[in-house]
Amino acid sequence: MDKKPTRPAGSARPANPHRTEGRNGSGASDNGKARRSSGNKKKKKKTVGQKIRKAFLNLILLFVILGLFGAGVVYAYVKNVVSDLPPIDPSKINELLGENSIILDSNGELLETLQSDGLRTIIRYEDMSPSLINAFVAVEDKTFFEHGGFNYVRLVGSVVNSVTKGVRIQGTSTITQQLARNLYLVESKSKRTMDRKIKEAYYTLELEKLLNKKQIIEAYLNTIWLGAGANGVQAAAQSYFSKDASQLDLVESAILAGIPSSPANYTPMLRLEKADIGEGSRIIDDSDSQYTLVYNDTAQKRYNVVLKLMLENGFITQEEYDRSKDIDLYDRIVPSKLSNDDITSYFADMVRDEVLEALMAQYSYTKEEANSMLFTKGLKIYTTIDIDLQKKLENTYDKLYDSMPKVAVRFNPNGNVITPDNRILLYKYENLVNEAGQLVIPDGDYKYDEWGNLVIFKDRRFNLYANRQDGKVVSVQMVIENVFKASELETSPSGVKNISNFKTYAGREVAVPHTVKTLDEQGNLVISKSFLNENPSFFTQGPNNELLVAKEHFGFSEQAIVQPQSSTVIIDYYTGHLKAVVGGRNITGQKIYNRAVNPRQPGSSIKPLAVYLPAIDTKKFTAASVIDDAPVYLKGGTDRWPLNWYEGSTKYWGLQTIRESIEWSINVNAAKVAQAVGLQTSVDYLKKLGVTSVVETGAYNDMNLAAMSLGGMSRGISPLEMAQAYGAIANGGVLNKTTTFTKVIDNRGNVILENAPYLTRVADEKAAYILQDMLRTTVTDGLAKVAAIRNGNTGIPVAGKTGTTSNQIDAWFVGFTPYYTASVWFGNDVNMPLDQGSKVAAQFWNQVMTTVHEGYQNKNFTPVNGLVSLSVDTKSGKLPSEFSALDPRGTVKTEMFIPGTEPTMMDDVHVQGLVCIESNLLANEYCPEETIETRVFVKRPIPLSPEDLAMVRDAAYELPAVSCDLHNESTYIPPAPAHITPMGDGRYYVILPFELKFLDGSSFTTPVDSIINADLSIQLPDGTIREPRSFQYPPDIETLLGTKPSFRTPPESGDGTAVPELDPDALIEEADAPVAN
Repeated sequence: MDKKPTRPAGSARPANPHRTEGRNGSGASDNGKARRSSGNKKKKKKTVGQKIRKAFLNLILLFVILGLFGAGVVYAYVKNVVSDLPPIDPSKINELLGENSIILDSNGELLETLQSDGLRTIIRYEDMSPSLINAFVAVEDKTFFEHGGFNYVRLVGSVVNSVTKGVRIQGTSTITQQLARNLYLVESKSKRTMDRKIKEAYYTLELEKLLNKKQIIEAYLNTIWLGAGANGVQAAAQSYFSKDASQLDLVESAILAGIPSSPANYTPMLRLEKADIGEGSRIIDDSDSQYTLVYNDTAQKRYNVVLKLMLENGFITQEEYDRSKDIDLYDRIVPSKLSNDDITSYFADMVRDEVLEALMAQYSYTKEEANSMLFTKGLKIYTTIDIDLQKKLENTYDKLYDSMPKVAVRFNPNGNVITPDNRILLYKYENLVNEAGQLVIPDGDYKYDEWGNLVIFKDRRFNLYANRQDGKVVSVQMVIENVFKASELETSPSGVKNISNFKTYAGREVAVPHTVKTLDEQGNLVISKSFLNENPSFFTQGPNNELLVAKEHFGFSEQAIVQPQSSTVIIDYYTGHLKAVVGGRNITGQKIYNRAVNPRQPGSSIKPLAVYLPAIDTKKFTAASVIDDAPVYLKGGTDRWPLNWYEGSTKYWGLQTIRESIEWSINVNAAKVAQAVGLQTSVDYLKKLGVTSVVETGAYNDMNLAAMSLGGMSRGISPLEMAQAYGAIANGGVLNKTTTFTKVIDNRGNVILENAPYLTRVADEKAAYILQDMLRTTVTDGLAKVAAIRNGNTGIPVAGKTGTTSNQIDAWFVGFTPYYTASVWFGNDVNMPLDQGSKVAAQFWNQVMTTVHEGYQNKNFTPVNGLVSLSVDTKSGKLPSEFSALDPRGTVKTEMFIPGTEPTMMDDVHVQGLVCIESNLLANEYCPEETIETRVFVKRPIPLSPEDLAMVRDAAYELPAVSCDLHNESTYIPPAPAHITPMGDGRYYVILPFELKFLDGSSFTTPVDSIINADLSIQLPDGTIREPRSFQYPPDIETLLGTKPSFRTPPESGDGTAVPELDPDALIEEADAPVAN
């Protein structure tokens, strides 16, 4: 073969004489022109070629330089990204897998481990079945045991596939890469950024370097999310098959291995609300009253894909594949209840909520981000709860379970629970569900409209809840009314019965799909005709034209809610730390209704907060200010309002100080003071005290005396906020916002949240102390005596206030000691009255706080300097006068004042008056001297009408307005003149002549200056003696001495009623009796 000639350096490229076409496609003639060009042209062409070569070389050099620079930049960038990443500690892999946050009590002891989506159980590689490991390796990373962290063949194939088919690069992650993401890149694993890719690569290489393959696959299978509340294969094995991961066979392993790529789609079972279950659904478990476990058909397809991959990758034989591919997975699902149904406390729920809010507020997290931080970041949450106090509180509830107040239940003739005006509150279960277990809708509760739709009338046996978007109804819930079961009662459901531990059950939603329900203009539920036609057996006709619903389409809560309910909150008011809480009695579960944080009408327990604190703090009133508890009438009418709790006996108590008004919870005086203080002022103080549930606008609001002075609020106040507000009084007028945690530390030891005390001055400390002292004497001397935890309310004194709402629907006691403040509430979830009033709450408070303070040293409330103490008259509120001390009730007492508010004027309410003791009216000139008496009376600044005064207890002390009506001119007999006068020695001197008769019938006139001797003989002026035996009748000394004025017996009049003495214990019992308002 001829050797190809070599072109000399620098010579021109020889032309091809046989080429018939130029590079540009032109013919030979063009080439000929080129060849005929002069030598100058050739020289020029050579220069252009050199320039091209030089430019090409420069370009290559530039690329090299840029490449080296780029490599440096990339290196620097990668180094910067990974420089602050913490090193991997292989010994803490399991800690990372179990990176659940923990809640610690105030002593640093574990209270609860938080779980986001169920529990994770860490197991060893040896405790995983071989089939399980093979299944995951076959599906997720078939070369796992061969590669060093990355599957480059798979990566290149995915890139080629992306280029040729225009799809996103996917399916390239190895098990090690997935583990790296799951362990170290939880927050960013869904992001597709360069930084995240670099970090993932770094952690992948580190894992491969520090762990062997068994350790990596073990960690991976412990951390993988497999749906149904299961993190890791052990939790999933229990969740789906009720067995351990070591016991899983090929079929079960393949099911689990198919889930990770899309847990929502490939989980073998779905948890659906009953209303969302469609025709043909395969039910796995229907035991729950609200949710049903349904088989997911898509899991079967994914399962077959897993089996195929296991066969192709040599993990199973053809025989195993053939034997397994046609198995119905429905038969293999045996779900178990996971431990996320374990009991959690009300306190833990409150901690979670408060920490979430704090994370969102401080770091501007979304709720989802805050949730992720809380449940997956291994936070340590140091809380305020005192576990010993919590146990004492819960033990008290348990111990007194059968001693709780009873529910005063009113039944109608059908056995349903009704209100006094005959509205149904609770249905008897047996009236809603027949013996066949079918839900009964009576003939009068439904109709069919003209289009054949079923119309269920509102306000009957169902609660209808409309969900609206942009003002339009998008779905309607048809929830059965709550019920009680007559079979659980010890008495027949008839009349009015006081029942202990009355149990109610919550109705669930009837399983009619949301898409076929709506509301008509009247608010009735309309179910479409098409649904009725497609589901003819859903509603069937009964013998009395009632509709019947099969039991699989409805339900009630399995757990009964015992009534009455109760809540107790205990707070350290010095720090604001919540120390113990119970949000309901005899209730367990997670995220359950917490009565401690839900408002209830506070009744009279609102008075110190909305009435008396602002009254003292604004200096409009003092503790000695006197208010007249007397009838008040609604404007323009004869109806008295408000009524007092002692309406059943003496309706009003008359002149009472502010202190006495608190001690005895006098409604009239609270309303009068609130009106004088001003409603807006009352509202402002409540809000300053941390109350967030005041309704200031709208048709039903709290801008009225009934709400502010008597506690009849639209929403009410929660036990938590009540305890917090009273804590401000105990804490010298400083509100310490209640908190459930002190600090939160992340898994690196950094404090990310710190709850320093949040203090707000809400009242002057002197005003707060005076109110505190008035609440103390309420327990020492007033209605709340039973709340004292030491004899005589000494040692560790208690200050507090009772509260009862209308008809005894709610009963409260809120109080404090020098250590804690606590609120106790009793009531019902439905508005049924209690058989007792606030006394039961005060007694329970006593039981709880006596136990809480066991072993505590005696301690008094800290006094405040600068107060003025004076003796005052409690009927005038002024300095005592000479008459004040003469009041037999003992109305002079020592009181404390803010400087400048103490009285300076003398008592002008006590006055003296002359009265007739027979009529108890002012004496007149006809009253006999022996019936006239000087007494001290009260003269009201504002007189009462006789009708009103007759209803007031202290009327007997009122200075009479009229004179005696028993003694007058017609009853008066003038006195007889005296004829003799005593001489002092037993003899009498005659000053007027008088006549005596002799035995013979003759008469004798005794002259002046005669003397009647002791033996009744008469010595005449001339010395003659007349013996008494000579007279027909001896001298009548009494008559001769003369008579006083006399009176005819007057007709009986006046009551002369003795003033009733105050019997505190009897009054306390009366306070607990129902008020007939």
